[in-house]
Order: sequence, then C-alpha cells, then structure tokens
Amino acid sequence: MEQINETLEKNIATYEDEYDLSDSSMNYHQYFITVYHVEKLRILQKQSQMLSMLIEVLYKLDNGAHFEEATESLTKSEKIILNPYLTTIIY
Repeated sequence: MEQINETLEKNIATYEDEYDLSDSSMNYHQYFITVYHVEKLRILQKQSQMLSMLIEVLYKLDNGAHFEEATESLTKSEKIILNPYLTTIIY
C-alpha cells in the first residue's frame, strides 16, 4: 500500500510541476485535462489511504480488540467514511 501511495504522490507532483495552471497560454483542453488527472490521482490516493485504515482496523478486530479500541486511532471524519463498511462486517 505504501508503494501505491508513493507512486500516486509522484504522479501528482509530476502533473503539478509539468503544468502551471496559472499560465495564460494554456488552452482550455490542456487546463481541463491537467485538473482532471490531478484530481483523479488525489481521489485514488485518498481511497488507498482509506483502504489502509480499513485493513488496520480489521487487523485489530481480528486480533480480539473491541470495535471502539480498533477505531480509536481514526479521526471523526474517517470514522464517518468507514462506518458503513465496518458495520456490515461486524453485524
């Protein structure tokens, strides 16, 4: 998972370095495709991070931790995002 995150970060940096979005000579299509690719990579990166968190929580649950203990390292927003997945697994 770390390797996937590193690759995504490198790709995001490449797009951000390669194309300056404030450049007035960039046409609409170049601007759109650059923003599209950067945002797509950010979404994939966030999904990868959430998957890593979910795996960590499941590992803790598998080793006998209670639900509250397993999810205590998550922030409130992460708990809200992962809650539907965790409740279907537990119940």
